[in-house]
Amino acid sequence: MTSNRLYSSHNLKLDAKGRIFIPAKQRAAFGEGALLTVWQGPSLLLMPAQNWETWESEVFMRLPIGASESYTKLKRTLYGNMSMQELDSAGRVIISPRLKKYAHINTDVVLIGYGYYYELWAAEEWEKYNVLEEIEDFFKSVKAPFGPFEHQNGTEQGR
Repeated sequence: MTSNRLYSSHNLKLDAKGRIFIPAKQRAAFGEGALLTVWQGPSLLLMPAQNWETWESEVFMRLPIGASESYTKLKRTLYGNMSMQELDSAGRVIISPRLKKYAHINTDVVLIGYGYYYELWAAEEWEKYNVLEEIEDFFKSVKAPFGPFEHQNGTEQGR
C-alpha cells in the first residue's frame, strides 16, 4: 500500500458539474486514479486506486467465518456503486448524481482524511456527526487507551 497517508479535513464546494478538487498536497497519492463509492454515515469513500486491493482484502478478512451473506452484500454494495476515475487536469473528481443523493450532498462537502482513504461528507451531515461536545464522552467510553494518559477515576494517569 502507498505510504501517502491522507489526513486532516478539508471544506470544499462542488462545482456546477458536480466535481471536487483533491487537495493539491494529496494529488500524488491519486496518480493511478481514484475510486469513489458509498460508505457509512452516510458518506462516500474516496480512495487512491493503488490502495484498493490491499484495503479490500484487509476489510473482508475481518468478516467472521460464515459471514458469506454479509460479505456478498458488502462487496456488491461497494462495487455496485463504485466509479473509477482519473483526476482531471485540475485535480478534480466527479460525484455522480446517485452518490450525491445517497450522501445528501448539495454544494458544501467535507473531506475527512482517514489514513489510506478519504470520507466525503455533506457538510450538514458532518456537523451532525462531529459534535465536539460529545467527543470527550466518546473517548471515555472507548476501552482502548489513547495517547500517553488514561482517565482513571476522573484523573489523568501517566502510563
